[in-house]
Formats: sequence, structure tokens, C-alpha cells
Amino acid sequence: MKTVLLVLNLVGAALSLLSAWHWYRSARTTLPAIDASTGKPKGPVEILIINKTLVEGAAANKLAAGWTAAATLTFALSAIVGAVNGS
Repeated sequence: MKTVLLVLNLVGAALSLLSAWHWYRSARTTLPAIDASTGKPKGPVEILIINKTLVEGAAANKLAAGWTAAATLTFALSAIVGAVNGS
């Protein structure tokens, strides 16, 4: 039973790392930085660039949420197995 728990924890950890990578990717942006003194972008901003960034971010968010759910379910299963085994 300890082997099963070890495998579940390792799989959960791997899924968590994969999830973290996708959350990192979804947080990256190609839009120009904002000037703190004026509140305006430091570079040109076009509506097509903003739309592309939003679409890419939404796709990365869906992937990240899916991997987060998989990691959470794996760790929950590990906790349930551990609790049932300990009883």
C-alpha cells in the first residue's frame, strides 16, 4: 500500500509541476509595459495584438486549470487511500 501512495504522490507532484508551467505561460504577455508616471503603454498597442494575447491567455488558462484539477484529484485520492489504509 505504501507503494501505491508513493506512486500517487509522485504523479500528483508531476501534475502540479505541469500545472505550474501552464499557469506561468498563461501569465506571460507580449503587450508593452505601462509607464507608471503617465499610465500609458510604452509602445504601440493594436487591437489585433490585444485580441491575440487574450486568445492565447485563455487557451493557456484552460490547460492550466485542467492540469490543476488532475493534480488535485490525484492528491485527494492519495489522501483517501492513506486514510482508508490507516483505519
